[in-house]
Amino acid sequence: MRPAIEKGNTLKAMKALGVSLLGMALLFGATGARAQEPGDEGGAAPQILTADLAFRQKVETDRLRVNFVIVDTDKVTEVRINGIPQQFTPADTVQITAELQFNPGRNTVTVEAVDEQGNKRVRKFLVGLGDVDISAPTPITWGLALDVRYELDDNPTNDLSSPIDIPEIGKLQGAVDDKEQPDYRTTLGATLTITRGALSGFLGARNATYAKAANEALGTQIAFAGLTLSAAMSETSLFRFGYTFMDINVGTTDYSVNHVVSPAFVFSSKDDKGSYRKTLGLDVTAKDFALKDQKDTTDVTLKWRAFAIDPENQDSYRFQLQLGSSGEGQLNNEGKDASLYNFASMDFDWKNRWDRGFLFDIGFGFQYRNYPNETNILFDALGKTRVDNLIRFSTAFGWGFGPDWAVRLNYDYLFDLSNKSPYVRTIAGVALTGAF
Repeated sequence: MRPAIEKGNTLKAMKALGVSLLGMALLFGATGARAQEPGDEGGAAPQILTADLAFRQKVETDRLRVNFVIVDTDKVTEVRINGIPQQFTPADTVQITAELQFNPGRNTVTVEAVDEQGNKRVRKFLVGLGDVDISAPTPITWGLALDVRYELDDNPTNDLSSPIDIPEIGKLQGAVDDKEQPDYRTTLGATLTITRGALSGFLGARNATYAKAANEALGTQIAFAGLTLSAAMSETSLFRFGYTFMDINVGTTDYSVNHVVSPAFVFSSKDDKGSYRKTLGLDVTAKDFALKDQKDTTDVTLKWRAFAIDPENQDSYRFQLQLGSSGEGQLNNEGKDASLYNFASMDFDWKNRWDRGFLFDIGFGFQYRNYPNETNILFDALGKTRVDNLIRFSTAFGWGFGPDWAVRLNYDYLFDLSNKSPYVRTIAGVALTGAF
């Protein structure tokens, strides 16, 4: 057994934080993907340009000669207008002239463009001929994302890694014997997204359970819902405001209700080397805990995220920096004085984007935490108060069955170099992801 460490309190704090981050990652990841046009992640699909048609317009004649320019970083290989293939020589810039004929009333002109990487963009134009109202409502789109995982977690309680030999203290061992730590975890997640114009709504749930009865209290259930509103500031930038509601259960009991407000500025660009998106945002999270011995708190996190796509190699890169606020009462915490902490973190992920066939991704992350109120530590080599240095290495490879469905083998290595509760944890398993 390890002296000077209250396993229960440490576990609850670590676990609840992980649950919150997991829920946020799920919902924001799913929301952004389905709001875009098919094949249009990060703007990699061809651009369809014309000065002769507007999104909605009226015409006085039943025939109109329209010029289209299709631009992409890759060669454009296919263009269809109202389902009819157009003849042209594949290139990164294609000009097409079409003679369009309209019937009295409402007419829809649909233009599809596909590049050599399989990225597709679809643009629709509503054209009215004669006395007709073309102020049609913005269409509603929806998507359903699914995530099913079966994994072996070799240290679900984040137990003290053993044996650890600390000078002047001796050899320490965790509360759970190494042979009894591993357990199988099953995770089921689903997110429904509905989008109409600049407004998106999402609703979902995530449930994680462990096989051993002794680890029933480690199971987590998250239900979440929210809205995201986007407003264009220019052709390459927008302001996004989001609100998320999360109800979190740990084990079989209520843990907390979280309200998250997320304003952000998003900047996009594209050149002959790829597409780029940068986001500067703020998360303000109000936590309402179920237990009376946990104070309701507010956490503030500043985020900088950069995302890039290389269309030639079909690779994507994501880099993120985060800082937790340092004001009293605004520290990230789980409702207790000892759980208050400041943090700074960075994450990097690299993955390929092929629609089908072999898939892989590699990730690395580091987070530094300082707990100013936690002085009950094992050694002071890292400081007089509790300090955690959390390191993440993750990798996965698998097979894509199409643009939306894939199966992957995942491996995560987690390590906390801490003067309070150091641990090592690995999670390995299989994940099936898909979307409708």
